[in-house]
Amino acid sequence: MQIKHIYIFLSFVFCFFFTAQSTSYPQYRQSYFEQEHQIDISYSAKKHSLTRDYEIIVKNNGDMILLQSNDYSNKPKIIYGKLSEGELEGLKEFIIKANVSNFDNEYLADNDFIALDSERIKITIDGRAKDVLISSSSVPPKLQAIINAVKKYRARLLSNAAKE
Repeated sequence: MQIKHIYIFLSFVFCFFFTAQSTSYPQYRQSYFEQEHQIDISYSAKKHSLTRDYEIIVKNNGDMILLQSNDYSNKPKIIYGKLSEGELEGLKEFIIKANVSNFDNEYLADNDFIALDSERIKITIDGRAKDVLISSSSVPPKLQAIINAVKKYRARLLSNAAKE
Protein backbone atom coordinates (compact mmCIF):
# COMPACT_ATOMS: atom_id res chain seq x y z
CA MET A 1 0.00 0.00 0.00
CA GLN A 2 2.81 2.36 0.90
CA ILE A 3 4.64 1.66 -2.38
CA LYS A 4 1.52 2.46 -4.39
CA HIS A 5 1.31 5.93 -2.80
CA ILE A 6 5.00 6.53 -3.52
CA TYR A 7 4.49 5.65 -7.21
CA ILE A 8 1.50 7.97 -7.44
CA PHE A 9 3.44 10.74 -5.73
CA LEU A 10 6.45 10.29 -8.04
CA SER A 11 4.27 10.23 -11.12
CA PHE A 12 2.74 13.58 -10.09
CA VAL A 13 6.20 15.02 -9.49
CA PHE A 14 7.44 13.86 -12.90
CA CYS A 15 4.32 15.14 -14.65
CA PHE A 16 4.68 18.51 -12.95
CA PHE A 17 8.40 18.69 -13.73
CA PHE A 18 8.05 17.85 -17.42
CA THR A 19 5.03 20.08 -18.04
CA ALA A 20 6.70 22.98 -16.26
CA GLN A 21 9.78 22.57 -18.46
CA SER A 22 7.84 22.44 -21.72
CA THR A 23 5.48 25.34 -20.98
CA SER A 24 6.62 28.66 -22.34
CA TYR A 25 5.40 31.60 -20.37
CA PRO A 26 4.35 34.77 -22.17
CA GLN A 27 6.37 37.90 -21.76
CA TYR A 28 4.75 40.08 -19.17
CA ARG A 29 5.76 43.40 -20.62
CA GLN A 30 6.14 43.71 -24.34
CA SER A 31 7.15 47.10 -25.63
CA TYR A 32 4.64 49.06 -27.70
CA PHE A 33 7.25 49.34 -30.44
CA GLU A 34 7.81 45.57 -30.56
CA GLN A 35 4.15 44.64 -31.03
CA GLU A 36 2.82 43.69 -34.44
CA HIS A 37 0.64 46.58 -35.58
CA GLN A 38 -1.88 46.79 -38.41
CA ILE A 39 -0.92 49.91 -40.37
CA ASP A 40 -2.58 51.26 -43.52
CA ILE A 41 -1.67 54.50 -45.29
CA SER A 42 -3.65 56.52 -47.78
CA TYR A 43 -2.00 59.56 -49.34
CA SER A 44 -3.63 61.80 -51.92
CA ALA A 45 -2.40 64.93 -53.67
CA LYS A 46 -4.33 67.56 -55.58
CA LYS A 47 -2.01 69.83 -57.46
CA HIS A 48 -2.92 72.89 -59.48
CA SER A 49 0.02 72.46 -61.79
CA LEU A 50 1.25 70.18 -64.54
CA THR A 51 1.40 67.18 -62.20
CA ARG A 52 -1.64 64.97 -62.03
CA ASP A 53 -3.82 64.30 -59.01
CA TYR A 54 -3.23 60.91 -57.50
CA GLU A 55 -3.86 58.69 -54.51
CA ILE A 56 -1.61 55.93 -53.25
CA ILE A 57 -2.70 53.32 -50.73
CA VAL A 58 -0.21 51.19 -48.83
CA LYS A 59 -1.83 48.25 -47.09
CA ASN A 60 -0.62 46.44 -43.99
CA ASN A 61 0.63 43.46 -46.02
CA GLY A 62 2.75 45.67 -48.31
CA ASP A 63 0.34 45.86 -51.25
CA MET A 64 0.32 49.25 -52.96
CA ILE A 65 -2.38 50.71 -55.17
CA LEU A 66 -1.80 53.89 -57.16
CA LEU A 67 -4.81 55.72 -58.59
CA GLN A 68 -3.42 58.19 -61.12
CA SER A 69 -5.76 60.72 -62.74
CA ASN A 70 -6.02 60.60 -66.50
CA ASP A 71 -6.19 63.69 -68.69
CA TYR A 72 -8.42 62.07 -71.29
CA SER A 73 -11.07 60.27 -69.26
CA ASN A 74 -12.72 60.38 -65.88
CA LYS A 75 -11.44 56.92 -64.98
CA PRO A 76 -8.16 56.87 -63.10
CA LYS A 77 -5.28 54.69 -64.16
CA ILE A 78 -4.68 51.96 -61.56
CA ILE A 79 -1.19 50.61 -60.90
CA TYR A 80 -0.43 47.80 -58.44
CA GLY A 81 2.79 47.05 -56.62
CA LYS A 82 4.23 45.53 -53.48
CA LEU A 83 6.73 46.68 -50.88
CA SER A 84 9.53 44.37 -49.89
CA GLU A 85 9.40 42.91 -46.39
CA GLY A 86 12.28 45.13 -45.26
CA GLU A 87 10.72 48.31 -46.67
CA LEU A 88 7.39 47.50 -45.04
CA GLU A 89 8.90 46.77 -41.62
CA GLY A 90 11.05 49.91 -41.79
CA LEU A 91 8.06 52.07 -42.71
CA LYS A 92 5.91 50.57 -39.96
CA GLU A 93 8.63 51.03 -37.36
CA PHE A 94 9.17 54.65 -38.41
CA ILE A 95 5.44 55.41 -38.28
CA ILE A 96 5.07 53.93 -34.80
CA LYS A 97 8.08 55.85 -33.49
CA ALA A 98 6.86 59.08 -35.15
CA ASN A 99 3.80 58.99 -32.87
CA VAL A 100 1.39 60.20 -35.55
CA SER A 101 -1.42 60.83 -33.08
CA ASN A 102 0.46 63.95 -31.92
CA PHE A 103 0.33 65.59 -35.36
CA ASP A 104 -2.19 68.37 -35.93
CA ASN A 105 -5.22 67.65 -38.12
CA GLU A 106 -4.36 70.51 -40.47
CA TYR A 107 -1.27 72.29 -41.71
CA LEU A 108 -2.74 75.07 -43.82
CA ALA A 109 -1.26 78.21 -45.32
CA ASP A 110 -4.47 79.55 -46.88
CA ASN A 111 -7.96 78.02 -46.81
CA ASP A 112 -8.73 79.35 -50.30
CA PHE A 113 -6.22 77.07 -52.01
CA ILE A 114 -7.22 73.76 -50.40
CA ALA A 115 -9.35 72.71 -53.38
CA LEU A 116 -6.57 73.57 -55.83
CA ASP A 117 -3.40 72.52 -54.08
CA SER A 118 -3.53 70.21 -51.10
CA GLU A 119 -2.37 66.89 -49.77
CA ARG A 120 -4.08 64.50 -47.40
CA ILE A 121 -2.54 61.61 -45.53
CA LYS A 122 -4.52 59.14 -43.50
CA ILE A 123 -2.58 56.72 -41.31
CA THR A 124 -4.53 53.95 -39.60
CA ILE A 125 -2.81 52.08 -36.78
CA ASP A 126 -4.72 49.17 -35.25
CA GLY A 127 -8.06 50.64 -36.35
CA ARG A 128 -7.37 54.17 -35.06
CA ALA A 129 -6.98 56.70 -37.87
CA LYS A 130 -5.19 60.02 -38.04
CA ASP A 131 -6.22 62.17 -41.00
CA VAL A 132 -4.03 65.19 -41.79
CA LEU A 133 -4.82 67.88 -44.37
CA ILE A 134 -1.78 69.73 -45.72
CA SER A 135 -1.69 72.94 -47.74
CA SER A 136 1.48 74.41 -46.32
CA SER A 137 5.19 73.79 -46.30
CA SER A 138 5.38 73.96 -42.50
CA VAL A 139 4.92 70.27 -41.79
CA PRO A 140 6.72 68.44 -38.97
CA PRO A 141 9.86 66.66 -40.21
CA LYS A 142 8.62 63.19 -39.19
CA LEU A 143 5.36 63.63 -41.09
CA GLN A 144 7.28 64.97 -44.10
CA ALA A 145 9.54 61.91 -43.95
CA ILE A 146 6.51 59.59 -44.08
CA ILE A 147 5.11 61.56 -47.04
CA ASN A 148 8.48 61.45 -48.82
CA ALA A 149 8.65 57.67 -48.37
CA VAL A 150 5.17 57.28 -49.88
CA LYS A 151 6.12 59.57 -52.79
CA LYS A 152 9.24 57.47 -53.36
CA TYR A 153 7.09 54.33 -53.59
CA ARG A 154 4.79 56.15 -56.06
CA ALA A 155 7.76 57.08 -58.25
CA ARG A 156 8.90 53.46 -58.25
CA LEU A 157 5.41 52.26 -59.23
CA LEU A 158 5.33 54.76 -62.10
CA SER A 159 8.77 53.76 -63.36
CA ASN A 160 7.88 50.06 -63.19
CA ALA A 161 4.63 50.73 -65.07
CA ALA A 162 6.52 52.69 -67.74
CA LYS A 163 8.86 49.71 -68.30
CA GLU A 164 5.96 47.35 -68.93
